[in-house]
Amino acid sequence: MLERGHNFARYKGILSKPGVLDYPELNRKELIPEEELFHADTKRSFRGVPMVLTDRQNLHPGKIDSDNFREHIVGALGDNVREESGQLVAEFTIYDRETSRRIDSGELSQLSIARTMIPVEKNGSHEGKEYQVIQTNIRGNHVALTPRGRAGKDARVLQRTDSKEDKMAVVSYRADSDGKDHDIPSEVAKDIEILKSKKEELSQSAKEKDDKIKDLEEKIKTLSSESGKDSNKEIEDLKREFETLKALSQTAKQEADAWKKKAEELQTLKPEELDKAVKERAKLIEQGKAIVGDSEDFSGLSNAQIKDKIISKALPYPSDMRSDSITDVVREAQFSAAIRLSSALATKNPNGIGTKERGDSKKDYRLEMHNWKGDQK
Repeated sequence: MLERGHNFARYKGILSKPGVLDYPELNRKELIPEEELFHADTKRSFRGVPMVLTDRQNLHPGKIDSDNFREHIVGALGDNVREESGQLVAEFTIYDRETSRRIDSGELSQLSIARTMIPVEKNGSHEGKEYQVIQTNIRGNHVALTPRGRAGKDARVLQRTDSKEDKMAVVSYRADSDGKDHDIPSEVAKDIEILKSKKEELSQSAKEKDDKIKDLEEKIKTLSSESGKDSNKEIEDLKREFETLKALSQTAKQEADAWKKKAEELQTLKPEELDKAVKERAKLIEQGKAIVGDSEDFSGLSNAQIKDKIISKALPYPSDMRSDSITDVVREAQFSAAIRLSSALATKNPNGIGTKERGDSKKDYRLEMHNWKGDQK
């Protein structure tokens, strides 16, 4: 495992979930809709926001900015803000030793998101609970650690994570190309195994087709020695099948060679090239989460397979397109088009659900309403 150059504590937590929140000080209840909470812009806005402490001894002025952050920050939220099982979750780092001690002891167990939003006055009911306002255009400012938050146990610290294996751990990997051991990130080692497995799968497919081609050659030879109209027709059918199989076998061999080459390239990359490869994969997974869904698991998939999932969701191939005709060039072109289309759609509708905004469209600030004012069940 890579040795960390710090002793900061890392945690995973539930930031929020869709539902109705009670604001007794405002004499109303407000709905946080699923469409707004899990909107891509909402998730992006919470990336890297400060973690602050709020309790009886630590009251803060509300909005955290470049003028007052030094007084209040005890940590920071990570970049992987995502939806998991109907909840908005993320990892976060705590810099302050005393704060992490209080979290570990259970004293600070709940979380509260500080945000700006545009309230839409609209009566309704969600899961049997009535509300008078819908929160839209949610944008994060910070996340507070508190003994008792407004959302209760629906927004809480889940677990400490810094004792787990670092995903960027370096492992020794023996390359097939030169027989030498190379130090590479464990995630890259996993990718190499995926590529090699794909190569073996395609090689086996090519072998099976070659075996069938030999059988067809024997059948054609046998039928050619016979005479008759029926034999001639069967020979023509077999020849067509023979040519098709030859083409498929050749394609499988070419793809197998390509996968083998990719695996060998990964095995012998220079440190700066490895860093680039890891960053490119991280970006690809981020794109996949944004387009396919946060709950999608991309572990164990090659980059090409992840791109195929994105394509299938955003811009599928024509229905009459044969899978064996999808080359790397075709895939890259379709993937680029899928990303452009998704970006265009996100730009066209950046504000989540299409509810009508309040007349003055004034932003409301939920920046210091962290602690529960009523009875908590």
